[in-house]
Amino acid sequence: MSLALIPAGAPATLDTTALEEAVLCCLFHDPVAAFGICRAVTLVPKHFRDQERKVLFRVFEKMAEEGTLALANPLTVATLLRAHAVPFREEYIGELLYVVPDATATGFYAEMLVRATSGPREMVARGEQDAQIGRAVQFLDLEASSFLRWPLAPLDDVLGGLAPGDVHWVFAHTGSGKTSFTQTMVKHWVTFGYRVYSAGLEIPTERLRVQTACRFLNLDHGQLFKGNLQRRPDWPDLRRALKAELERQRDDPMFQRLRLAPYDALTAAVAAQICEEAHDFAADVVLIDHVDHLDADGRGGNERAESLALVKVINALTKSYGLRTICTSQTNREGKAGNKLRDHYPLTSEMGRYGDHKIQSGTTAIGLRRPIKPDYDKAAMKEARQNYTAVLDVLAPHTIAANVLKDRHGNLGPDIWMGFWQGEVVATPALAKTRAA
Repeated sequence: MSLALIPAGAPATLDTTALEEAVLCCLFHDPVAAFGICRAVTLVPKHFRDQERKVLFRVFEKMAEEGTLALANPLTVATLLRAHAVPFREEYIGELLYVVPDATATGFYAEMLVRATSGPREMVARGEQDAQIGRAVQFLDLEASSFLRWPLAPLDDVLGGLAPGDVHWVFAHTGSGKTSFTQTMVKHWVTFGYRVYSAGLEIPTERLRVQTACRFLNLDHGQLFKGNLQRRPDWPDLRRALKAELERQRDDPMFQRLRLAPYDALTAAVAAQICEEAHDFAADVVLIDHVDHLDADGRGGNERAESLALVKVINALTKSYGLRTICTSQTNREGKAGNKLRDHYPLTSEMGRYGDHKIQSGTTAIGLRRPIKPDYDKAAMKEARQNYTAVLDVLAPHTIAANVLKDRHGNLGPDIWMGFWQGEVVATPALAKTRAA
């Protein structure tokens, strides 16, 4: 086939991105004829440099093999991708419909794409280089406000801000304060005007609402859920205050920036839905609390396969949508080797990788724990190693600590010690002690 003249309305720059989008546009407008032309010029998925567009072309291939190509349209393609838990941007498919005005020019775009990606290695490398530099320049154009800051200074000093596309992981043993830590961040971010999408997989959303009300009233939600607040003489007043605070969550514009999504188990498909809903909500930050709550029934009980799939989905959609995602997970290694204090030692990168869903963490991995006193008593330490009830005697009071397990941006430093009081994290242990007094 010989090249025709450039069609009217063709993209101004015919790089591989423009050519790939033009081919897909033609396929959506006339799938049977356009796909036949693509086959005639030997266009195959490997000619697509962009992974998302390559996946879309493969959908047309699959429908051609099944004899359903005539039914291909944005709706059927999106449905097929969802059925296979493949991450994609639905709005992007809609954008592809308007890339070129003339679907009869399929041959031109398809042949140009084959030539551009089958030519000398230098040409292909230059195209990749141009695309990479373009994305690098886009990153440099980000303003300081594009980086979501951690609301607690000790944490922000070490970790810096979260850029769009970043995935941060928080690992901890059971009861070390993961949920208290993340919900404290949520409280601050919402107060500062950010939009937050939170999917908690362990605590029911109604309890999270009550926890949030307690935090704004400086009440210990742990004492509330134990029934201890209800025994206080001023409980009728506290109850009225809590109910008023819950009503404020219904009516106050500040709380319209917070969405608590009701999920109790995680799969790759659910992770994709969470990212899509967060994108639709225009969330500045996404929290997925307890990604270890896996439902692997759809993969025959294979938790490893489900774990790897959901991590890939979270990483891919976080980048694709420009989200800032924080995932928390349990390490599940408490009290090993008869040492009851091991829960409170600094976590290691090996502990962070333990469990298949942690094999591929994102930008930064953080270990969270209740730390041991720096001036601990040796006799008390010996007893605490053998006895869980003695552990509290050697833990630093009013303190929660974090250490960086893995980082790609140079956010290294000593342990980060923060205050911990009534299920809320504050800037320093001294501040927590002052509040407790």
